[in-house]
Amino acid sequence: MNQSISIKELPLGNEQDFIQYVESIIEASKLSVDKSTEQQLRLLCEECIKRELKNTEIYYKLRLRLIGIDAMLGRFDEASNVIEEILNNCNAPSLLYYKGQAFYIMGAIKHNQSKYTECIHYSNKALEIFIPLEQNDQLCTVLNNKAASEAHLGFYEKSLISFYKAYSYAKKTNKTEIQSTLYFNIISILILQKRLDLAEKELNKFDQFFTQKADKKGDHGIIWYYFAKAEYLQAIDQHKQSIEYTQLALEHIEKSKYYFLIPVATHMATEAYIELKDYKQAFNIATQTLEVGKQHQSTDAIFRAYTAFAKILISVQTNQTSFWDKPILNEFDGKLSNLIQKIEEVEGTLNRAPEKVTFFRLLSQYYKKIENYQQALKYTEKLLIEESKTYKIQTNDTIFRLQEEFSSKQKEQEIQFQQQLLDKQKQINQNLERFAHTVSHDMREPLRMISNFGQLLKEEQILLSSKEKKQYLEYIINSSKQLTKLVRDLLEYSKLDLTNTEAQAINLKNIIDIVLLNLKEGIAQSKAQINLPSVFPDLKVHPVLIIQLFQNLLHNALKFVETGKMPVISLEIKEDVAEKTYVFSVVDNGIGIPEKNFDKLFKTFSRLHSKSKYPGSGIGLASCKKVVDFYEGKIWVTSEVNKGTSFNFTLPKTNVHY
Repeated sequence: MNQSISIKELPLGNEQDFIQYVESIIEASKLSVDKSTEQQLRLLCEECIKRELKNTEIYYKLRLRLIGIDAMLGRFDEASNVIEEILNNCNAPSLLYYKGQAFYIMGAIKHNQSKYTECIHYSNKALEIFIPLEQNDQLCTVLNNKAASEAHLGFYEKSLISFYKAYSYAKKTNKTEIQSTLYFNIISILILQKRLDLAEKELNKFDQFFTQKADKKGDHGIIWYYFAKAEYLQAIDQHKQSIEYTQLALEHIEKSKYYFLIPVATHMATEAYIELKDYKQAFNIATQTLEVGKQHQSTDAIFRAYTAFAKILISVQTNQTSFWDKPILNEFDGKLSNLIQKIEEVEGTLNRAPEKVTFFRLLSQYYKKIENYQQALKYTEKLLIEESKTYKIQTNDTIFRLQEEFSSKQKEQEIQFQQQLLDKQKQINQNLERFAHTVSHDMREPLRMISNFGQLLKEEQILLSSKEKKQYLEYIINSSKQLTKLVRDLLEYSKLDLTNTEAQAINLKNIIDIVLLNLKEGIAQSKAQINLPSVFPDLKVHPVLIIQLFQNLLHNALKFVETGKMPVISLEIKEDVAEKTYVFSVVDNGIGIPEKNFDKLFKTFSRLHSKSKYPGSGIGLASCKKVVDFYEGKIWVTSEVNKGTSFNFTLPKTNVHY
């Protein structure tokens, strides 16, 4: 418990000891505020001036703490005057943080005075200072104030964005009270927008948050937890349960001396009692709200109380004496008309979009009731104008949300596109690495053969027989052919990226006829049996690519078969109506492929067998995959060793590449 001190009791030692002492008192004041604590802080301010510490950090820490206490206790005029003084004098770079704090507190005061546009102005000034300084504590509290003012002006989507930004900073601080405040504010905005499903999800997160982190006995954040529960229960018409949580909040407010929150709690309770038609209890609680509002000069609290009184009295259609038995209500002289007149006086200071609608509707109803149609018309017109403004704001707010969502999706698409480019580049680099490895390996052997036998012919031609010379020349010719085929395959593979011609409508039968003509010699030599469907679909494709695709697959089916076995190859075609594709299968009775090798099949320069047994460059199936990918299709294989293989792929019924 803090004890009152005098100047004589202050440590009069060196400056460092004094500063440490002051900081300890400031920290203690954050836990509990009473007259003794406030007196200590003011004495320390005077001592700082005597010690010529007026323009130092410790002095501004003290002044700002006192300003915070003034604001919390509703002494807004005193606090505002001191803040103006600080803003005019706190200009040294080392004191920039404290200038930001002054802007923040001024914004908070303007918010409590319902001057929301000014609050946003001062909050933006504070953000300009705190963002470069990376002050997470301050950033989350400033954004919280700004967001609340945006909400009161009707800009709910902007408000939500500011609240979520604030929460992202708050999570870095691990301070449960500010995180709790933000949870409550986010839930409140979602309820105002009638997005109760999202509000419920956020409330469930709030439940988990308090279960895991918060000290329910000592953490003031629990007040906001009770508020959130009460407001959500009110929104879903569970008014009795809402009152229970409001009462819990009020009990904790009394313990923590957070009196500035009393109007929030009493307003929630009043609205719940009105819904339950317990008008006497609602009237009593609204009276408490009025007392707090007048004590702390809170226009917001006074407005809440007056409108609650009017709602109640209009609803019960009475001027019952029992409703006017509080001394603070003597100014109304027991008359609803006097109350309405007082409400009309508040109108000029009202700056809260959602409440203005309620306010004008209330006055319109009252004047209709007493048959003062001129005044009723006046407030009906004001109501329509305000509803029009609110509708315009909400429409603009919806447009803003859609623009934000579009911008966010656009950014996501840009990121995805950049990632696709990186993945493509990575794939190209991998292909180049494999290409370099394959070329260095595959070309080295035939080049070595050409070089060695060419050298032998040159040096040993006199000693070589005609038969040996002929054999050496055959080695050289075969090696040259091998090199030529490798280069040709590489060129064909590279051309797949250079298809700039337009797609053509063509029946697949015409393409298969060309493929079979190209493979005529191989089919005749192997005596292969080719089974074709009776009907072929029409496609819109680039014929040269589809010819290469089918030719590579049929060529492999002819090649990979046991010696002496007649190849039997079938082309099967199915239609996938759901996917809007054709599914093609080239099925053979060849040697088959072990399942462990499936992943290697479509990689460039990948070979599963030695060139001596099954010659080839390892590019054919990679080319097939490239063609299928070009048409945004899929290619896969099913196989059983010694029984055969089926290469399957899809092509769209309507191709996107024109």
